[in-house]
Amino acid sequence: MDIMEKAIHSIQDQEISKYPVFVVFKEKEEVGIGLPLVVKDDSNDSWSINASTLEELATKKVVLMENIKRFTDIYKTHQNTACCLVWTEGSGQFVFLPLPTK
Repeated sequence: MDIMEKAIHSIQDQEISKYPVFVVFKEKEEVGIGLPLVVKDDSNDSWSINASTLEELATKKVVLMENIKRFTDIYKTHQNTACCLVWTEGSGQFVFLPLPTK
């Protein structure tokens, strides 16, 4: 989770986006969203994680334009969390995972 927290701060501090999103997936093929942060280890049943943003998800029509405001409103209510798009078998669901408190 530490790597995700660092990525969140980098994305926000560099003003890339106010809305970092992690794409979490098990598929062997790359999902085509975001930049690799954690690459799945083929020797076990682990997950890969890519760092992305709301803007990329909107551009790729994962989040439809008419849902942007709703997404940002929900995102803002989840302080100290990592927004994850859990992608399995061609569909995804957003979840917010608590970040460790210091």
